[in-house]
Amino acid sequence: MKISRYMHSGGFMEAVLWSILAVVVIGCAVVFLAWRRQRASVSRAWPMPAKATGDGAKVEVVKHLWQAPPTSISLPDIFELEVGASVGGDGAGRILGAVTYRESKYTWKEYFLTGGKWLGADKDEGDRLILWERQPASGLEPKGKAPLTFNGVHYGYEERGTATYSVRDDAGSLTGEGSMEYVDYVAPNGHYLSLERYDDDQDWEVSVGSLVPINAFRYTPPGQAVSETELR
Repeated sequence: MKISRYMHSGGFMEAVLWSILAVVVIGCAVVFLAWRRQRASVSRAWPMPAKATGDGAKVEVVKHLWQAPPTSISLPDIFELEVGASVGGDGAGRILGAVTYRESKYTWKEYFLTGGKWLGADKDEGDRLILWERQPASGLEPKGKAPLTFNGVHYGYEERGTATYSVRDDAGSLTGEGSMEYVDYVAPNGHYLSLERYDDDQDWEVSVGSLVPINAFRYTPPGQAVSETELR
């Protein structure tokens, strides 16, 4: 038979080799196309969330969320956030002014934001940001080191102290200074309660706060465009 004669010829082996080569080429093409599709899906997923590194947290400066990829810069010193800058993440707003507190060798700052909230910054145990919101007068007062309950949340006593403060406006000008007393509490769920009174005022101001993870914090310097979506 012609088939049996062909099988014993060199032409058969050559045909087998060409067939194997064709299968390899087709397989490589399939793998390459699958890799291209995977890379395309990752690119469309931008902007990616910021990551914290050993050299300091990284935050994204994004002018518009549709831009890809966004530019990442090192988070500035949390004590040097600029008035007029936009902050986002768990907190939202533009910085309108800053208050600096000093207690012995310890310093912390609070930035007043549009919308009436405050962004607290301290370095007592590493960089920490807390978004504070003042509460209506409630008559709540500290009771030594006893825990307090406010709006159904139980807070444990953390610390108490006195400090001096200085207030600067959007131009950096000193607009006020004095002394204050504070009592801080913390809840197991990462929420905070702070009681403060200033100068000769005997009434306690009540604020509740929540921790802002550094890797969720967004900072856009003054003068750079920021979309409303980023401030939510």
